[in-house]
Parts: sequence; structure tokens; C-alpha cells
Amino acid sequence: SFLAKETWRDYYLFIRGIGNTQLIELYSGRGCGRGGEIMVYNTFGTCSTQINFDVDDEHRVHNVVFTGGCNGNLKAIGKLVEGQKAEDVIKLLKGNTCSFKPTSCADQLARALEQALAEKN
Repeated sequence: SFLAKETWRDYYLFIRGIGNTQLIELYSGRGCGRGGEIMVYNTFGTCSTQINFDVDDEHRVHNVVFTGGCNGNLKAIGKLVEGQKAEDVIKLLKGNTCSFKPTSCADQLARALEQALAEKN
């Protein structure tokens, strides 16, 4: 577990490690009042190296952003899952593979969401 302070856009982030996921508490740097949490999941076995996302209190997925990987496809995944229930996204994407790999960026998102839901409970 670690604590660090980073600047991201206009927000200040306080990061603490949770397994393979880092919980980031989000504080506005410009007083716009939006507090919240962004999950940062470090992927494995994919071209994408990291996934950032929010899961709200109703388990809806928001703000999915992949680092690395197939830019256009991963932006599309983020748009398609925006506002969807995390449980539905997991059912849809879990087990998806990419070429000869046993996982994919979509599968990694499903795993990240599973871990985020487990941490919320």
C-alpha cells in the first residue's frame, strides 16, 4: 500500500494500492466540487497497460480510459460501457480473448470491474 499525490487534469489524486488495483480519491483542484473515486487497474497479458474507470454507488461504470493498446477500439469500449451496470459489463466481456492470448483488453476490464465491486462490498 502506498500514498502519493499526483495532478491529473484539474484534480488532485491520492493513490493507495489495493491488490492489482489502485484506489484513487479524486479532489477538485479548481473548486468544482466533484469528489469521487477513480480506479486504476494495471493490466497483464495485453497491449494496454492500464485501465482507469469509475464505478458509482449503483455499480454503474463511468469514464473508462485505457492506456496503450488499440486506441480506436478501446475508446469504443469505453463509450459502449458508459453508464452500464458493472455486473452486465462483466457478463458481456469476461473471457473475451485477443488473437492467441488467453485474455484481452475487454477481459481485463471485466476483471478490473470484478475487483472494484469486491472492494466496494
